[in-house]
Amino acid sequence: MRNTAHESDRVYQEVQRAAAQLRALGVPGLVVFLAACVIGCRGVQAQDRSVTTAPHDGVNVPGASSQAPSPATESGAPARIDWLVYHDIQPLHGGRALYVVGDGAAIARIASPPSERRVHGRLSQERLREIARALHDADFLRMTVPDRPGIPDEARATLLVRFASGQERQVHKWDGVQHEGFAALGRRMRALTEELERGGSAQTVRFDPSWGPEGPWGNPLAPR
Repeated sequence: MRNTAHESDRVYQEVQRAAAQLRALGVPGLVVFLAACVIGCRGVQAQDRSVTTAPHDGVNVPGASSQAPSPATESGAPARIDWLVYHDIQPLHGGRALYVVGDGAAIARIASPPSERRVHGRLSQERLREIARALHDADFLRMTVPDRPGIPDEARATLLVRFASGQERQVHKWDGVQHEGFAALGRRMRALTEELERGGSAQTVRFDPSWGPEGPWGNPLAPR
């Protein structure tokens, strides 16, 4: 930031010196103004070219790509998952949620107020690879879903994934927003909750919209 300010001061000083020299030669005021503008523009262009274009985590740098390389694409293979949370439970109408850690341990919630079922189970390594492949194919790390204010009683699905590389991504979608990439991932997550429900250990409890299992995800609905 200090380098940018220094360059701006230098350009300003050059413009002032050039304008003073032109006035001393008796050049008309309008011509002085136009010449100063040309000199200033050239200085700004040179300043822009001097800014580094090396990638910076989480920072947009002039001239640099706004899309950082995805760990899912660097080696051509899907990135391993450290953990993920899929949450699509509406406080009035219920829904489904899925919590998975990298070794396959999983919890599914199937909420139908006034009760819900919580299922503890395990996903196979094959299923984990399928999830990683689906996230890779959907380009989840760069996925952008249009956002807007919600409408009363509208459900909002959240998918939060942390990869073994350390990268983390959270994407939301209101029920009324169309986005096939996110919708396809949501269908896959709901199918996994059904698979766990068939083979896991379940308990039926009173529906609690704020409940969530303890885990590395903290509050998965909080902005990241």
